[in-house]
Amino acid sequence: MARYIVADDDEEIRSDVAEMIGLAVSGAYTDRVADGAELVKRVLNENYDAVFTDINMPVKDGLKAAMEIMAARPGVPIYLMSGNPSESVRGIAEALGINHIVDKASPDFFDIIQEIAKKHAEPTRRAPT
Repeated sequence: MARYIVADDDEEIRSDVAEMIGLAVSGAYTDRVADGAELVKRVLNENYDAVFTDINMPVKDGLKAAMEIMAARPGVPIYLMSGNPSESVRGIAEALGINHIVDKASPDFFDIIQEIAKKHAEPTRRAPT
């Protein structure tokens, strides 16, 4: 079973992204958290096939959370979500090796989320258990 985690301080976005993942990948399990600190805690203690995180969140932002996850769990695919990804954020994400920034304002936002989820549901892309 494919496992994902979605971090966003907006409950509606968390729910919608989890729903889109579920529609794209039959039997997918998606955890949801509201801040970067909880995201780091979960990813360090569980195996996920992909991580979706907002950038601007309370307690710990998505970039800081991504850096901690990448240091502790290299190879975990991380996708940033932002309503307005600036060029500086894009540059930082690229330098860190983050897989992709998904623009929440894009009319294709949910289609992109579903394509990413499908990509990481493939057996050869799954995280070790």
